[in-house]
Amino acid sequence: MTLQNHPYPLALLFLLLYFLCRHSPEDELPTTRRLIAAALFLAASALFHQAVALLIVPAAIVVTVYGKQDLTPRMLRSLLWSGAVFLLILGSYVWFWQTIDPDDSLLRWSSSYAAELHPPEILEMGVLPLFARAIAGFSGSLVQTDALKTTLADNLEKSQVFTLYTIFGLARLAGTVWWLALPGTRHHMWSLIRNSPLFALSALSVLSW
Repeated sequence: MTLQNHPYPLALLFLLLYFLCRHSPEDELPTTRRLIAAALFLAASALFHQAVALLIVPAAIVVTVYGKQDLTPRMLRSLLWSGAVFLLILGSYVWFWQTIDPDDSLLRWSSSYAAELHPPEILEMGVLPLFARAIAGFSGSLVQTDALKTTLADNLEKSQVFTLYTIFGLARLAGTVWWLALPGTRHHMWSLIRNSPLFALSALSVLSW
């Protein structure tokens, strides 16, 4: 594990606590105290991994869509909640910036991780190789693939490995679309989305990530 990956366990821990706080009965949003705790945990996770901030959007959508109140109070609650998370993250960055390097630009300092340690790889690799790497990483999060990766690296060129993962990823996407298109699956999925805010939040969070 490299230095840039060290925050991942803490980021995932706070994410787990965030999702636990978002649990609620069917078709109901969590209580106010749970929503406040969820905001704190999501902001804390974003401080360890910047991409977690993307999860604010699906959370705001779920807070707006679900609940038995009228639309206007739900929208107001969504704006307040997402705004609170944003301000927590921004306030933390400003505090760290003032403490660590106040002479530097806040924008450059806060984006230095992406600019120096982890630049957007699509600019360097292209879409298909980046897609292949994403499939390899996602597969590794589900099952242990270290032995497979080692075997492929020892016996194939990097471009061939990317091609294999791209084919595998496209086949898996096609299979997923076919499975979701089945009437029974589609009906069950819509039922879960309508009745479970946590399921909807999880699904939207995966898409956002």
